[in-house]
Amino acid sequence: MFGFNQHKKRVLELEQELEQLRSELKQAQDELRKRIEFDDENQRIKQLANNLLAQNALILDTETTGLGNNTNSQIIELAIIDVQGNVLFNSLIKPKNKMSKDNKSIAVHGIRNEILVYSPEWSDVHEKIAGILQNRQVVSYNGAFNQAMIEQTYKKYGLPCPEFTMHCAMDLYSAWYGHLSQYALYRSKKLVEAMTLIYGGYWEQAHRALPDCQAVLDLLKFVAANNMRPRFFE
Repeated sequence: MFGFNQHKKRVLELEQELEQLRSELKQAQDELRKRIEFDDENQRIKQLANNLLAQNALILDTETTGLGNNTNSQIIELAIIDVQGNVLFNSLIKPKNKMSKDNKSIAVHGIRNEILVYSPEWSDVHEKIAGILQNRQVVSYNGAFNQAMIEQTYKKYGLPCPEFTMHCAMDLYSAWYGHLSQYALYRSKKLVEAMTLIYGGYWEQAHRALPDCQAVLDLLKFVAANNMRPRFFE
């Protein structure tokens, strides 16, 4: 009886050891899968950034009369540069309607009605803008917003909008940074957060079109040259 109990105890110990080994194997397999997914995602993001640079994509930024996806907003400043940093367009633009004194966007970009009095209207510059953007790859921080602003500003003037492909630098950087939310999506990072990391110190966002374009160009080059943060291994 004593020998049987010892044997039974040893069997239980072996079963526990086997279960522990199975658990460790599953953990190792999960880790390997995550590493493979991470490497694949890293290469995809870096390749996209490098492709945009190789294609001489345009970098675009706007300042507008409203915040968020306001359907009444218009562009009051637009800048476009190429990946060499050449300025292709940079101008204040007088909107159809003046901004109210309590307009919250003024506190962000500091562009007031009196600054815009002698600026060209969209109808004065739309052909030049269209000529630059037509059939081009375009990169912008919060790309969906900037594309919507361009499209609805053209629409307000009854003018045809050029066709171009927009790439969102915010989505690109947020995936590179890899801060996952509870829904397993990448949390969006503000431009000031991205540039503070890239420049190695606090970056005070200009909230003006041209310097923000130049910052996005630096961000694109950074993502193209650097591996993603090792979010699974910290």
